Amino acid sequence: ATPSATPSASPSAGPTPSPTFSASITLSKTVTEGQLSECEEEMEEDIIVDPEDDISYCYLITNDNDATLCDIVMTDPAGYTYELDTCLVSGASVYVPPYTKNAPDNGEHTTAKVTGVASDSGTVVTDSDDAKVEVRNPAILVSKTVFDGHLSECTEEGAELYMNVPGTSVTYCYLVEN
Repeated sequence: ATPSATPSASPSAGPTPSPTFSASITLSKTVTEGQLSECEEEMEEDIIVDPEDDISYCYLITNDNDATLCDIVMTDPAGYTYELDTCLVSGASVYVPPYTKNAPDNGEHTTAKVTGVASDSGTVVTDSDDAKVEVRNPAILVSKTVFDGHLSECTEEGAELYMNVPGTSVTYCYLVEN
């Protein structure tokens, strides 16, 4: 007997599906005292400054997945919006130009937000990060009290108003607090 082969049907060769890429974006917001022309890697998320000091915010945007991201916009309620004029390929990072301003009198704690669109799927991705600026507001508090008679030290609380007979000794004590 001679073996015979029966032809089998091969799977149909239809279109190859397009690969699906994951989209993700990361924002890192930092702040430093002073004016910057470009951002640096070693900066803080929280700082304390003196009134009227300049502060500079920096923003690092990273495409941390495998889809190319376009239409990237970063907004910060501290008063800054920046649109990237290019797309970010997978793994790419870019510093947004720094934003410098005077420290607000009462400080601020703001959260910046970045959005981007995956070029292959149109998926919108977002991320946010915050930074905090505290402002030192120096002040001196002076309290004056009066005691009847003579005291060598002010060790107890006196009165703010004291009535006495003319010619009687009184002691004034001053408490100065920073």
